[in-house]
Amino acid sequence: FTWDRFRPGVHVVFIWLTFLGSSLSAIWILAANSFMQHPTGFEINEATGHARLTNFGDLISNPQLWIEFPHVFFAAVCTGAFVVMGCSAFSILRLHLKKGEGTMPVVSADSRQVIPEGDPTGSVARVDLFTRSIRVAAILGLIGSICVITYGDLQGKFIVTDQPMKLAATEAIYEDTGDPAPWQAVALINEKDHKVEGSVEIPGAMSKLAYGKDSGSVKGMNTVNKELHEKYDAKFGKDMDYYVPVTTLFWVFRLMVLVGFAFALISALALWFTRPKKNTLYMSRWKLWVLGIFTFAPFAATTSGWLVTELGRYPWLVYGFQTIADGVSPTSTVPALLFTCVVYFLLFALMGVVMIVYTRRTLHQGPFYEAGKGDESVAGKPVAGNRKVVLA
Repeated sequence: FTWDRFRPGVHVVFIWLTFLGSSLSAIWILAANSFMQHPTGFEINEATGHARLTNFGDLISNPQLWIEFPHVFFAAVCTGAFVVMGCSAFSILRLHLKKGEGTMPVVSADSRQVIPEGDPTGSVARVDLFTRSIRVAAILGLIGSICVITYGDLQGKFIVTDQPMKLAATEAIYEDTGDPAPWQAVALINEKDHKVEGSVEIPGAMSKLAYGKDSGSVKGMNTVNKELHEKYDAKFGKDMDYYVPVTTLFWVFRLMVLVGFAFALISALALWFTRPKKNTLYMSRWKLWVLGIFTFAPFAATTSGWLVTELGRYPWLVYGFQTIADGVSPTSTVPALLFTCVVYFLLFALMGVVMIVYTRRTLHQGPFYEAGKGDESVAGKPVAGNRKVVLA
């Protein structure tokens, strides 16, 4: 935006300020969420029952926060990287549709190309720009995916003792495992009777995932449920249901993990296929289609991650201190809540449609488009002789 009003250096400042502001915002949002998962730095006023902050340092040094924040941060890096890769791949595919595969220009992944006088649509420059965009995004995607996997593994090990019901649910473990514990890759879950009716297991793998070693058993949900009743029945009553939505958590967790590893693989392959000495990605339609489809994968993965985080905390609003039922306002009504949810859904759906339409229009206009000079960047591109393309 406003390229005609500010110098590129000022735009860089805007970009970094947005990045830093968003990151700081994420820290405070996740500090609040981490408190709900693992409350620290507070005391309960016995007279009013209200929580009061006692130590700000304990709040922001919450161990849950500094495992959760990097995981979310690098998930955002992956999201940005795969949106850039996907949009760039779609842009190159569009050139295939217009020109045909046999006439696609040969380009280098790391050289600044010029627009030849005989190339009126700037195809060489377009392919070069989008190939470079894919390459830069693939580097960030590879770094981001490795970090997401690393911090996701740390989170899993943290909740072994901190939120054992969540861990057991994501792995569909109802009964205590043996030692070493097997990992269930696929399971047929009977939530009503609290048991698994069939599974495909990898012996010993769960011990490695939970403890980072070849030994160790994992508590099942039935055991954890009994322990929670023993601990909290005096405060919350014997009718409390501590079981979480196991089937949902089991499968969305696997979707999240599968997409995370796919990010690393696809990023590495994108770098390989765009290497300077043999850049072949732009000529392979199916590879470009894979990158294009993966534009939407980060949203599925991050949504799955938040479902695991929040559904796995059930029935707690603040773990061990306040239930979801306790957090319901006495002034709220079902129609009011339904109306609010519908309005928010429609609002965000509208914003999503606007974003997709605007993104598509911008991509179709091309990288050298100038407003008022026509579509497809023909009139707006720098084509004078052998002028070099200024990469965005």
